[in-house]
Amino acid sequence: MAFRVHTRFFTLSLLLAPAVVQSQQVFEDGFEGCHQSCSTELTCPTQRPGEACVSGRLINVQDDQPICALPANAGVCTGSSSEGPCALTLRVYDALAFVQNPLGAVPLEPLESLVDGCGRFRLSAFTKPVSGFGLASVDDGTGTPDLHVLSAGMLPMPDGAEVDQVRLFAVRHTTDQAWTTSAGNPFGGNTFAQAGTYVAIFRHAETSVAGVALRSNGSAVSGSDYYFADLDSQNRQTVDAGLASTGANGTGLFVTGSITLITGEGGEPDGCSWPMAQGGSAPGLVVVHEFNAELSGQAGVACP
Repeated sequence: MAFRVHTRFFTLSLLLAPAVVQSQQVFEDGFEGCHQSCSTELTCPTQRPGEACVSGRLINVQDDQPICALPANAGVCTGSSSEGPCALTLRVYDALAFVQNPLGAVPLEPLESLVDGCGRFRLSAFTKPVSGFGLASVDDGTGTPDLHVLSAGMLPMPDGAEVDQVRLFAVRHTTDQAWTTSAGNPFGGNTFAQAGTYVAIFRHAETSVAGVALRSNGSAVSGSDYYFADLDSQNRQTVDAGLASTGANGTGLFVTGSITLITGEGGEPDGCSWPMAQGGSAPGLVVVHEFNAELSGQAGVACP
């Protein structure tokens, strides 16, 4: 039986939806709100034993907005561009293998690798990660301007996994530098991305939650965690090194070079708790994960 997951977190076979493959134009790209033609989701086809699939949308981590082409529509990216989704390359790795050896990790090659002008993607029919956890990464494509750091989502991917509705976050160099500068340059000349950072976004009913402190393996991570002073719940730009929990955007940064069990403490709605997730990072990588409050003692059941 296939393992199908519909997720809001935080890289394809020839079974493309007809609406996606009819238009094969290359776009002039830029960031803007997506057109109504982008409202439907791509989903994974049924996977064969030993394979897995992930699908979803590309999101800009700084303003939480979708990355769309200009003009935005459902045409498949057939060539590189200087901006937007068609300028990005997606890959998937075994998460544990990547964190242990970022330079030597080998991508799991998908049979289908699709990105379109709506910023939707699908990576399908790749060999399931040995560890059971995949790392779906996004970075600038070959020959395109160097605008982004390497970022990723870390997701459970057992045999036959069909992981849909993933929000895969791209992180621009300007965003990484703004975080580092506002935090007081704490890494001796390196940035958050260069140090290796896990970005945790805490939400309830699609609303960012303030007052959440990061926890790793059940313990506080004081000295390795940073939070934002931004007053806009969708903006992630200004880090205040003096904060001890999330602000209006519900986001914390955890500087780490290993994989641990990560969760949050504080700000939980009544009768609810923050889920735990296997997560971490490595030097040169930013991993982004969204934690949605769930009913206490009922893993996977959304907090009302």
